[in-house]
Amino acid sequence: LANEHDQEEFETRIDHVVKCRVCDLTIMNHIDVEEGCVIMPLSLYSCATLVNLTLYCVVLEAPRSKLVSLPCVKTMHLEEVRFDGSKILKTLISSCLALEELTIVALPNLYYDGGCGEEWGLVACVCSQ
Repeated sequence: LANEHDQEEFETRIDHVVKCRVCDLTIMNHIDVEEGCVIMPLSLYSCATLVNLTLYCVVLEAPRSKLVSLPCVKTMHLEEVRFDGSKILKTLISSCLALEELTIVALPNLYYDGGCGEEWGLVACVCSQ
């Protein structure tokens, strides 16, 4: 089916893009949440050349290590993005040392708990250093 999501193939493609030293990355997920969540691969968290990041309707998992480094990101647009835990958003923003513009269009169910379509918490405050 054209609208099926293959997470393994998706991760392979994003890993390849990161290795190619991409500067601009836009991921627009149009897969129905009922069909499954699109989880961004951990390689995205260490893309040293990324300048502009736009994510729509994906899940950002908490990294297993503390190696989150997006030193060149200047603009970040996160729309309907779900986060695996309350600290990943702060960690992500703090890793963007060159960040100039941040846009977050939040859902009422912002946190990812391993399932799709369930109730999640809200982010009330985001701090960056």
